[in-house]
Amino acid sequence: KNPPVGSVIRYYFSDTLKTAQEIRRDKEKKSTDDYWPTKDEIRAEAKEEKAFLLFVIKDSNGDEIQKIKTDAGAGLKEVVWNFRYETTTPIKLKTSNPGRYGSADVGQMALPGTYTVTAYLANNGKIEKLSEPKSFEIELLKHQTLEAEDKVAALAFQKEVSELRRSLRGTSNQLGEINNRIKYIKHAVENYPNVDMSLLEKVKKMKNESYEIAKSLWGDNDIAKHEFETYPSIMDRVELAVYSMWNSTAAPTNTAKMHIKVAKEEFPSVQTAVKALLTEVETIEKQLTDAKVPYTPGRGTEWKEE
Repeated sequence: KNPPVGSVIRYYFSDTLKTAQEIRRDKEKKSTDDYWPTKDEIRAEAKEEKAFLLFVIKDSNGDEIQKIKTDAGAGLKEVVWNFRYETTTPIKLKTSNPGRYGSADVGQMALPGTYTVTAYLANNGKIEKLSEPKSFEIELLKHQTLEAEDKVAALAFQKEVSELRRSLRGTSNQLGEINNRIKYIKHAVENYPNVDMSLLEKVKKMKNESYEIAKSLWGDNDIAKHEFETYPSIMDRVELAVYSMWNSTAAPTNTAKMHIKVAKEEFPSVQTAVKALLTEVETIEKQLTDAKVPYTPGRGTEWKEE
């Protein structure tokens, strides 16, 4: 197996920080007493978080580029920074390894130059700085065929694309959450007593509006799956630009620039439509609350007995 590509950061940590539960269990193994923790100790153990280390990478301007999290284990260890910025796709609690034909979800490549790394210890909610910033250099291997003449401008455009991608993917996820709320609204209207059934007309209208928004964001998939040509979606344009630039040191192509220009022109109307749809959803949810319908996702701030 090939080692990961990036700057190798080696460090020595002198202690293995155990949780209160781990310390208690170690003592129990060495003791013959039938000790049982108190209720307060049980609660404290349940709330305690396991310690970990954070390595913060910054550029020469002092701007954070990436954080690397690892266990706080004793000994000589290492972490690897992959020469990249953090991705701007939605936050995930769990990640999986890419498949044979996939690729990791990463940000754009950093420029050659001086960077720093600073180590922090996070121990049960408390942050401690373990070191002053340590500087290091990254350099190109000079194996490029079409290397960008203005690397700073190329990175600036990639950051522009990354920010647009952040907003697009966030809007897409928000639309998904709205669609989930609409499903619950529909189920409530269809099944719960004393809810005005005419609301189903509004629910259908909202579903149609969501469909049109999704078509702009992700493409006309119902037509595309029948092998018809379709107009490129906003997300198609952005992801094509990302695909062409994220693993290249060349300057952005004119095609990539065109896609981003069109995407930035078309996206505002989608944002406006999503906000309007959210307002419609909240209006109907207020009617469900007035009808004393049980909880549905995203609905209500006060739940009290009438």
